[in-house]
Amino acid sequence: MITIIISAYKNDEYVIEALNSVIESAKNFEYEILLGVDNCSQTMDGLIKNYDQLPQTLKIFYFPKVGTYVIRNSLAKESKYEKLIFFDSDDIMSIVTIEETIKLLENNDIVKFKYATFKNNFDEINKNLYQKSSTYHYGCFGIRKDSFLGLNGFEPWICAADGEFQWRAEANSYRITGVEKTGFYYRRHTTNLTIAGPTSMNSPLRKHYHNIKNDKIKRNQKQKLQRLYDIEFLNINKTNIDNYNTEFNKLNINNPYNFEKDFELSKKKKSDALKSVLNMPAEEPPKNEYKDLSVKSTIEQKRSQIDYDRVNYVFQNNNNKLTSMRVNKPTIPQQTRNNTSFLNKLNKKR
Repeated sequence: MITIIISAYKNDEYVIEALNSVIESAKNFEYEILLGVDNCSQTMDGLIKNYDQLPQTLKIFYFPKVGTYVIRNSLAKESKYEKLIFFDSDDIMSIVTIEETIKLLENNDIVKFKYATFKNNFDEINKNLYQKSSTYHYGCFGIRKDSFLGLNGFEPWICAADGEFQWRAEANSYRITGVEKTGFYYRRHTTNLTIAGPTSMNSPLRKHYHNIKNDKIKRNQKQKLQRLYDIEFLNINKTNIDNYNTEFNKLNINNPYNFEKDFELSKKKKSDALKSVLNMPAEEPPKNEYKDLSVKSTIEQKRSQIDYDRVNYVFQNNNNKLTSMRVNKPTIPQQTRNNTSFLNKLNKKR
């Protein structure tokens, strides 16, 4: 009746608790849980330790390091049910979530959830005291399988692909509804993708992906992706779970999603293009470089007026064209020029 898809990375501490909450929510329905482990021995060790306690409805898959969204794409294809829920391995599912999702997906493409936030350890007794969000969550949602595959799923990004997918679904007039009840409890901890390291909310990588999404919105590029970005994986079972690394290496899976390398390349191209358009460094100059605030304001205003379509065209084609672009340098305000002229005259008199 419904498939719950979960990806896990460095999450042996919370994954069993998350699985138990899913089982409790789904206990009155026919379901399966597909758990994709993102090339993480730490998570696998936790599952092996608790293997005899894991439910029959759970299937475990071991992936190369590809991130949440490629795992979700790959497991959506594997699901045997036409209704899906994407869920995170460190959160707690509400008792009403499975029932509401199954019911609402009869006449809708997507079901979104309100959520409540807590830190670190979940308190079942006092869960009603957790702060409830005023918005719906982008990352954990229910969707019809044919609707998901109809857009070729998520971009193969390491973070922020859920927001891009939600925009694409809305732009294609998918029928979307929301559950006002708390659909799940969102755990805040130091290793959250939105908090930690290179994928945090203010990280350059996440901003890079947001820029791509915003460019799509600007161009109304709402069509389905060129293909479903999925990948091979190892199906974990009782016979191979103790030597899963050896079995996985035998598959010799080629991973085409090298995020760090691609991002560094994109940063260099963007930097080169900005330098050409403005004839100035793309990086922010030191604060003390601007002694006159009016000059700083003018330069920043000029930066905000960059023709990014022009920039993208340049570095997506021939980089040699960068040097041939016509450059419009920021102009210094008239008042500033006059002040400079006055000072020069004053110095001459002295």
